[in-house]
Amino acid sequence: YPGFSEIIQGPWLMEQMKSQALSTGVEIISDHINQCNLDEYPYKLIGDSKTEYLADSLIICTGAQAKWLGIASEEKYKGFGVSACATCDGFFYRDKSVIVVGGGNTAVEEALFLTNFANKVTLVHRRNELRCEKILEERLIQNPKIEIIWDSVIDEITGTDNPNSVNGVNLLNVKTNKITKLETNEIIESKNIIIASGSSPIEIGSAKFDNKNILDSTGALEIDKVPETLGVIGAGVIGLELGSVWARLGSKVTVIEAMDDFLFMADKEIAKETLKDFKKQGLDIRLGCKLTSSKSLKNSVKITYETKDGSEDMEFDKLIVAVGRKPNTHNLFSDDSGVKLDERGFVSVDEFCQTNAANVWAIGDVVRGPMLAHKGSEEGIMVAERIAGKHAEMNYDLVPSVIYTHPEIAWVGKNEEELKNDSIDYKVGKFPFAASGRALAVDQSVGFVKVISDAKTDTILGVHVFGPSAAEIVQQALISMEFGASSEDLGLTIFSHPTVSEALHEAALAVNNEAIHIGNKRK
Repeated sequence: YPGFSEIIQGPWLMEQMKSQALSTGVEIISDHINQCNLDEYPYKLIGDSKTEYLADSLIICTGAQAKWLGIASEEKYKGFGVSACATCDGFFYRDKSVIVVGGGNTAVEEALFLTNFANKVTLVHRRNELRCEKILEERLIQNPKIEIIWDSVIDEITGTDNPNSVNGVNLLNVKTNKITKLETNEIIESKNIIIASGSSPIEIGSAKFDNKNILDSTGALEIDKVPETLGVIGAGVIGLELGSVWARLGSKVTVIEAMDDFLFMADKEIAKETLKDFKKQGLDIRLGCKLTSSKSLKNSVKITYETKDGSEDMEFDKLIVAVGRKPNTHNLFSDDSGVKLDERGFVSVDEFCQTNAANVWAIGDVVRGPMLAHKGSEEGIMVAERIAGKHAEMNYDLVPSVIYTHPEIAWVGKNEEELKNDSIDYKVGKFPFAASGRALAVDQSVGFVKVISDAKTDTILGVHVFGPSAAEIVQQALISMEFGASSEDLGLTIFSHPTVSEALHEAALAVNNEAIHIGNKRK
């Protein structure tokens, strides 16, 4: 539409804008478009000059002129590479489809979120059933944009110099990713593939799973009656959660942990208080004990473990092995796939979850960082938005951790040991739930809230909680930390009374010796 922009912006400014555009490779054509065909692909535009312009994607920034072109209804073309200027940061090509590999929560949530942008999402899963929340499965199956390819479809992801073809899921060249259905040889193409295949329990040589008496974490949820005695190998997140549950149901639980430190990843003060309370609950937690052998009998399991003082034998009705998880990448990629794995089998990615192969992404348990459902979910959102052309990123410094025992354990940010190692000066405020009216009223007064702030700026660096509603309290702290809040900011915030959240308020006040319901340190 020649001439109009010059009238509005002024000729000098328009010349400057044109010059800058041309210097970055933009081609500027002066023509008046009077015909626009969006029902064929590539899209065809015809100008007064009778020139035909073909486009894979189209952004319309003509204001009311869109009506003259006969394309006033953007909804008709939404998701097909046509966008008005108000949404031009997130347009897709017409053939935009995305393949998601996996069937757990992270993969299913990613597939559902992608339907906000893509016109087709293909979910490829090795098993013949999904492993996600029921509500997610129902939404997935009901979504017309999502196709599910089940059971043994993934053979391996490979890479060659030819256009990508997949036996199962063979990731070939990174420009055109394709999947071949093994049964029909039908080819499914996608520009982007997202690996979200999740993780599996680690099996150790001294306690091979038999799915009868020696169980992994999934099998531990399928025990049909409460065992009188239960052994748990590993005092990490999963081991403590499962051990805590079965102990509350009446089992006599013994937890065997090879490391000398309890909850090494948590704040030491939190870990010490947690260990003390779990022992009061009846959990027999044995640190510095290495399992050397196990034998599954008809109705029990015998084990032998070593300590610094020698070896000991024990017998349990059931044995749960919870020593960690490994990424599900075994036999997923061929040597020439172009996708790199580290020595532990994790997919190597950058801060945006992009692999070293273009248009191939990986999220969740198959990449670096904590194996947490919410971390994988947020990575999926970031990847989907980046595929859509947006500038999404994720703050890995503020990924909350939660252990769902009773009471709960949760934290976000740095702990004291990490700050000491980084030579960062800090100050601490703590508040016990024993001084919380709401916690006392519901008989859950064990534990405390701990807030750590920068000694100079007062910026909150970490929040650690052991006690009632720990996960929710940490989430409140996380929101404030995302905005760079100080402990004084939290102290000036109004908290409802009576709530257990007031403990966070008081801990923030305590950082600067201003707590109300407990005594303060002498200045």
